[in-house]
Amino acid sequence: NANTIVFVTHDVDEAIYMGKRVIVMDANPGRIIADIKIEEEFPRDRSSERFIRYRNMILNQLHFAGRNI
Repeated sequence: NANTIVFVTHDVDEAIYMGKRVIVMDANPGRIIADIKIEEEFPRDRSSERFIRYRNMILNQLHFAGRNI
């Protein structure tokens, strides 16, 4: 029996720190642009190399959201 909890946040670090998956959305028209599985053990270290790679990956997705590149 698995439980699912959905948290909504604008804080990228919080999403990585607490979640097992991070869904990145574009603002207009509110569509999913990335679904990133966080494969990091709990408790998480916000200064670890892997945590920083996840942060950069998500920020990169947000930076290019809504642009035709």
